[in-house]
Amino acid sequence: GMAENYFRLTPPTIAKSTIDNHRKQFQTAGVKIDYNTTSYQTLPQSGQHTVSLVNTKLSTSGVYRCQITEAQAPFHTEQQDKNLTIIIQPEKGSPRIRVSKTVVSLGQEAIVECWSDRSKPAADLRFFINGNRVPGEKVDDLEIFSESDGQLETSYRKMRFTVRDNHLSASSLVVK
Repeated sequence: GMAENYFRLTPPTIAKSTIDNHRKQFQTAGVKIDYNTTSYQTLPQSGQHTVSLVNTKLSTSGVYRCQITEAQAPFHTEQQDKNLTIIIQPEKGSPRIRVSKTVVSLGQEAIVECWSDRSKPAADLRFFINGNRVPGEKVDDLEIFSESDGQLETSYRKMRFTVRDNHLSASSLVVK
């Protein structure tokens, strides 16, 4: 998208006024500044400026630029960009797992399904049998579904396996 100004700081020596007059926040979707933890420190040959964002949401994600322009001619400018990505953890109760049957005999097939609900980005799902990761070729591809809000995603993955001798460390096997 197009770059938008979201905050400007003019050092007090130039503004020649109170702190409130040399800070300006512009209305930018998803960007809300916390003035209690936003700070500016002047050192002899440098300065440090920290901008704190609060109430972040997915629309807060984007490329943020810090741009410094000298106060006097020739008004030399330096800038640096950094990408900020807001993530949303999966919904409580995730991941969910379902097994086709809870009791499976040696040589029988079991189907295990796993979901992780409503996150951004979509969660990766892996299966383990007795603590050993099941290799990718033994599980179906990860499926990702977009939620109706168009932003959050739900992940789903299925695994079929036949119970073998080596799965039975005790009288039961643990799938997760």
